[in-house]
Parts: sequence; C-alpha cells; structure tokens
Amino acid sequence: MDGEDIRQWRAVHRVKQDALASMLGVSRVAVSKWESGLSRPSKTMALRLSEVISAVHGEALGAELAIMAPQQQIKALVRRRSMQLIGVSSGFQAMWPEMQAFAGSDMRPWLMNEALHYCEGSDLMKEAIAGDVLMLTGVSNRLLKIGGEVPEGLRFRWHTIVRRIDGELIHEMIFEPCAAGTPTGFERVLRRSEVAETRE
Repeated sequence: MDGEDIRQWRAVHRVKQDALASMLGVSRVAVSKWESGLSRPSKTMALRLSEVISAVHGEALGAELAIMAPQQQIKALVRRRSMQLIGVSSGFQAMWPEMQAFAGSDMRPWLMNEALHYCEGSDLMKEAIAGDVLMLTGVSNRLLKIGGEVPEGLRFRWHTIVRRIDGELIHEMIFEPCAAGTPTGFERVLRRSEVAETRE
C-alpha cells in the first residue's frame, strides 16, 4: 500500500490523519510522511494499517469473495494499485493451483507484459483510480513472472472490471481461452463517458 492509497482511503471514509494515527498508535507526522512518500510504514505497521482499513469495509468485500469463490469461471479479485491478490474462484484455483501461495500478496513486483503496462507504463491506472475506466479487455500469453515456460502461441483473453467497494479500488479479473496466435495487447478500454453516451 502506498501513500496515495492511504490518502484516498482517508478521503473516502472521512478519516483525519490524527484519527488514523491514533488507531495505529503512531504520530500524525508519521501518517503524513507515508502519504507524501517521504517514508513507508514498517512491515508490522503496514500489516496493522491493512487490518484497520480492512475492518472498515470487510463486510462488503467479504460478500464479493463469498459469491466468487464457488464459481467455475476463472476469476480473481485484486485490490489497490499494488494488485494484492485477495481471492480466486474455484475455476481459477483449478487452473492455477500454485497461485494460492500468493493469496494476500502484492502482485505488482511480479507483473509483466500488459499487466505491467496497465500498472506502470500508461495512464490507464490513473484513469481507473479516478473512476474513468470501468473495464479493460486484453489478450496475453502471460501476465506474471511466476511459473514455468509458456508456449509461444498460447493466448488467453482477460477482462478486468474496475470497481470501488467502500472506496477501495478493486479489480475483478475474468480469464477465458482464445485462439492461439491472437495478437497480444489491449483490445478495449470501456470508459464511463462511453456508457453515459449510450444512455443519451
């Protein structure tokens, strides 16, 4: 979790720096430094911060996870800009059982190809945070630097539905097979303005 995540969470939930500092047992200056990027919370404090934030909206997110878990579709939920893996469907677990070891982990250091471009190489993440991007669709042969070699022609299509649950950025990822050799890259970006135009 970075400073921008903390600042946005506070803004959505109307929690002042002093109040958050009190919940965590740190000074307001420490919270201010985290938010400005001048320092980062220790591992212990980051865990405590995550617990405080999760407690505020755990019920809504828990419902999403409970609904998704038994589904045969290949789906995953990730949170924040760090792309923390928070839950997978039974279909996802059957397809990639090794990913269970990454539950609760920030996946950003492992991203590659289109996933890395979304998070770091384009303005799409900024648009998603601002609420402009509703869904991304793309084709990839690999999104993570995890696992063995992937056959060159192998492709899968993915859809990322971008939502906010109690103010937190959540990506619901849905994966499906596609024809071998399909060109990789982003196929579609659905923006809020496009949806508004179709209703007029």
